[in-house]
Amino acid sequence: MRHVYPTAPGTVAGEFDPSEVEFINYSYCDVLQGLQEVFALIKTIRGPQASPFKVLLTVSPVPLTATANGGHILPASTYSKATLRAVAGDFARAHDNVDYFPSYEIVTNPARRSAFFDPNLRTVREEGVSAVMRVFFHHHGGQGADLAVSAAAKAEIDADCEDALLEGFARKPDASAASYPPAAAQGGLGGADRPVLFLGNSHLTSFKQAVLETHPSLDPQQAHFVPTNWLTHMPRRSLLGKWAFARLTVRPEYHDRIADLDLRKTKGKLTVCLVGEHLLGDHILRAHGPLKAGTIGMTDGRDISPSLPRVSIADSALEDFYAQKMAPQIRKLIALLEDPGVARAIWVAAPDMTERTARFRLGDGFVDSRSYVFHRQAATAAVKKILAAHPKIEVVLHDAAQNSASGFAKDIWAVNDRPWDIHTNAGYFQQAAAQVMSV
Repeated sequence: MRHVYPTAPGTVAGEFDPSEVEFINYSYCDVLQGLQEVFALIKTIRGPQASPFKVLLTVSPVPLTATANGGHILPASTYSKATLRAVAGDFARAHDNVDYFPSYEIVTNPARRSAFFDPNLRTVREEGVSAVMRVFFHHHGGQGADLAVSAAAKAEIDADCEDALLEGFARKPDASAASYPPAAAQGGLGGADRPVLFLGNSHLTSFKQAVLETHPSLDPQQAHFVPTNWLTHMPRRSLLGKWAFARLTVRPEYHDRIADLDLRKTKGKLTVCLVGEHLLGDHILRAHGPLKAGTIGMTDGRDISPSLPRVSIADSALEDFYAQKMAPQIRKLIALLEDPGVARAIWVAAPDMTERTARFRLGDGFVDSRSYVFHRQAATAAVKKILAAHPKIEVVLHDAAQNSASGFAKDIWAVNDRPWDIHTNAGYFQQAAAQVMSV
């Protein structure tokens, strides 16, 4: 009988005897056959009367450090990971009760720039493990399903959102804050007596650019732009009276771009402006299912987008649908904005994707049907009803004139030439930024 060892005898324990042990580098077919045998064995042990079982496959992101194949460790490690990942993916697709969880992709995501690895670039840091587990519990439930899953965890698998933030939040310059003209002298938002926190998801990048293009003298000590994707956790109201915005902690891998914030001295004076964060825009589509990032070479985005029904009226049933889907997250953020320590609360809606992006993701038929016009109307009506009881929160919606007859944003607002990218450029946010800064 042949025995398979996870490590060669003599490396961790035991002794290596070349007459009894040999190195075999398993191929794709070998690994697949082994997995099929294990799967069959589980079925046999459980018996024909057993209830259905589920299997979750994943691939470790930890690279190899040595190989006995006679070649270099880099191609050896890449071959190993590629083989395991291909087998896991194919096996999951072939069995309805098998799923693949992307722990390998989350940790090795190029947008992370190896930040989830220790300095040895092999062992995974605690922050990386936490990110993986947050995504795992969010999608698969279980013991940690009740943990608050921040936007940061969801963003681990959304390269487009991460790219938008990395482009908009360059590494911190060496210049001191004194080089900025004092906004306090203008008496506007962002001055010494009117500190402001702009808090948002990946749409914050274009909004930030729109604000700074018209208000370049904002004092960075008083006007703070903070991506929620990069926080260790979202601020939350405390039943014990602790101020939600007292401190904002940034995940370590982004400390070269943005620092932790201590806002305790701004209590009672701080304006909080949420940008995006579940308010309309792409969240109309997300109410119908996952909205995933695209990849270069992709020619059809319908596989990475939810399917919206074609409608010709924004009736009460459609409005109720959006109220049910959007209300839970919106009510959480309402409670946050109504924290007693917030002097002024503003919520800027997320942008609608451009028509070009909509055609790529949803198809020409849906776009030309103008169904999105009614989806947008129904979702907007649902959100307005929810927010009507909260007059303290100023809601900033985008001008419908910025959209085409299809209901989607005009193509002039595209942030780049990637047809799947749901983000819009700073021009789209100019009116919203002006409205926020004018009061």
